[in-house]
Amino acid sequence: MELRGNFANVDLDALVDNRVVRTWLYFGMFWLMVTPSVGVLISSTFNYPDYLGSGNLELTFGRLRPVHVNGVIFGAFSTLFIGLCYYLVPRLSGVRVIWSEWSVLLAWVWNVATLAGLVGLLIGDSDGLEAGEFPLYAKVAFFIVVAIATAQFLITISR
Repeated sequence: MELRGNFANVDLDALVDNRVVRTWLYFGMFWLMVTPSVGVLISSTFNYPDYLGSGNLELTFGRLRPVHVNGVIFGAFSTLFIGLCYYLVPRLSGVRVIWSEWSVLLAWVWNVATLAGLVGLLIGDSDGLEAGEFPLYAKVAFFIVVAIATAQFLITISR
């Protein structure tokens, strides 16, 4: 298929930074394997209540369920969505994503914050909200990453 108009003679695949996309998607796939497994683990306690023991607070349903829910939302789905944005935005806009050298670092910050937040939930550091229970230190890191990535995408689209 031959591209016409503003996209004529533009190699859209060359605009995508594959290293950035792969980094985000690999992290997302990692979380997509780990955090649903926590859900499967805690579902066993419905039939076998003493399955995880009774002396460990970190292994109770009330601590593991937020790890599962927030891990799937922030670790798997959000990470994969951001990685997909790093693929789609340059292809749809016909322009490379600006500041792409920051994007791999953003992926690492996002995922370290996810891990820190999940560990924080295990030790009982939560806000008591259903799907936004991460401790403040994880939320601040998420906000910074989302703000920078949003700026990258909006400026790229505006070009």
